[in-house]
Amino acid sequence: MQTKKKKKYLVVIVLVGLAVVTYHFFSPYKIQFLGHYNKVWAHRVNSLEKLDAALNYFEGVELDLVYLPDQNSFDVNHPPAESIGLSFETYLKGLNGKRPYLWLDIKNLKEKNSNDVFIKLSNLLSRFNYPKSKVLVESYYPHALSKFIENGYTSSYYVDTQLKNMAANERLNELETIKNILETYPTLGLSSNYVDYPVLSENFPLSKKYFWAIKSDLNPDFFMIRKMLKDTTVVAVLARFRFIGENR
Repeated sequence: MQTKKKKKYLVVIVLVGLAVVTYHFFSPYKIQFLGHYNKVWAHRVNSLEKLDAALNYFEGVELDLVYLPDQNSFDVNHPPAESIGLSFETYLKGLNGKRPYLWLDIKNLKEKNSNDVFIKLSNLLSRFNYPKSKVLVESYYPHALSKFIENGYTSSYYVDTQLKNMAANERLNELETIKNILETYPTLGLSSNYVDYPVLSENFPLSKKYFWAIKSDLNPDFFMIRKMLKDTTVVAVLARFRFIGENR
């Protein structure tokens, strides 16, 4: 009888444990982000289904765009993933009047196509009456953002995400490059992996910053992430959002 009871209790404990692990795995609420969900946005929301789910939990989403010059349109996609033919126009329609923050990682935005990208994006936002104040335009190429900055867009320079691991001289050179860029574009934000928060906050304490923290849920940098979230110059932090469906 005692053996049966022990087995029963063991089964209950295992089931409860599995339920807790499953909840933690799929739940968008992580302990390192608690109390700061006003600045935690969902990472890589590249489908309408995932968008609809993300908006139940987050005030902002990050999506990847590829500008298609032949069609003068944006494809919502993160290469090398295969395109599903979702245009940014359809994506905006899918918001159904909601106005979350949009972090736009425009994969092929460069100086040579920046004017075309600017015109197309501005026309779409105007058509849907979407406030520029809720849109972040990000690029590896800071000069490609000049048109956006001049016209009041919030923009961010995607800095080298290996700052932490660089040799000292290499890091100094990279920081000098960033400093020169910010002298040209003082309102430009900086975006990177959260592991570079200490370096960027120390060297550019007044610049607006955007990070992603999409590592394992059991993050060993818990206290650094908490400190980062309390920093008033950190505008947004991307979190992994697991969607029971097609994760794009």
